[in-house]
Amino acid sequence: MKKIISLSAALVLCASLASGCGKDKKDSSEKKASKYEGKWQCSEIVSGDKTETSVFGVDASALFQIELKEYNKGTFLSFLFSEENKPEDIEWEEKEDNKITLTGGPLADINEEFVLEYKDDKLVLDMSDEEDEEKSYANLVKVDEFTAIPDDAEMSLDFSGEANADFELDE
Repeated sequence: MKKIISLSAALVLCASLASGCGKDKKDSSEKKASKYEGKWQCSEIVSGDKTETSVFGVDASALFQIELKEYNKGTFLSFLFSEENKPEDIEWEEKEDNKITLTGGPLADINEEFVLEYKDDKLVLDMSDEEDEEKSYANLVKVDEFTAIPDDAEMSLDFSGEANADFELDE
């Protein structure tokens, strides 16, 4: 009788230990994924100390609309990369803490992978080149629904202001 009670108690302890540890792992992975999963759209472009909500007459929300879904799947829509104004399938992966990489879809066509850093409840896309003196980046914010991109949207260039350029002549 003592053996049966001891064995039953040991089984109950092992079962509670296994279920308790399993739940912690599941909860932490759900929290980790939930901070990335959802709809993200560009809210602004920052270059040096200048912040813009539109670029060449196009609202910043049309530049990047990314939906990150379960199982590292998602969609990517950008006015810059899509002629049909339809989201394309991508994959995403967290490669290091608070940084995810997007691949596939239109990014594969230009042989690029986008690295987004999670900072202050935003996803930040560094758009700087190595030789750039000033940092340029896009801030993406989580939204319930994407802002519609007009089908007839066109980039417009405004040449009415003063240009600021430096030229050096070889002598």
